[in-house]
Amino acid sequence: MPNRLFDRQMTLTLGERTVELMQFDIHSADGTVLFLPDEGILLAGDTLEDTITYVSEPEHIATHIAELNRLKTLPIRRILPDHGAREQIASGGYEPSLIDANRDYLQRLVDRAEDPMLDGLSLRDFVAEDIAAGRIIYFEPYEVVHRANIAEVRKARGIAAADPA
Repeated sequence: MPNRLFDRQMTLTLGERTVELMQFDIHSADGTVLFLPDEGILLAGDTLEDTITYVSEPEHIATHIAELNRLKTLPIRRILPDHGAREQIASGGYEPSLIDANRDYLQRLVDRAEDPMLDGLSLRDFVAEDIAAGRIIYFEPYEVVHRANIAEVRKARGIAAADPA
């Protein structure tokens, strides 16, 4: 069982392997990732997702974007998230560009929150550039997550829900 607390970062040595536990306020304030610096592998937990992240704290999106930029500074070669395409994870994980895709999605969501055209745009179209570049893989069930994310961002920013008519 855990017997220590840490703030921001803690380095562990397990046998000959170095593991860095690092706290990031991405997706939620309690996010911790494991970074294996010798291998360049990031065990991302819930901090990164494919196709898109679930917005659980819309009032903190600016912080999440800044934290994604901070995460991007690590010398990451491969990312293993909790949520993504099983085949992609099994074949070695994601490129560091998954961080860019998650950050850009959040920024686009904030930038377009007041755009009434957003409601008619599918997730596939909203992230088409990232899909085409191979940063993420389209997974249709995330269409519902995208709709919920739009609603949460609008609610947090005091933007009235779009008229369905």
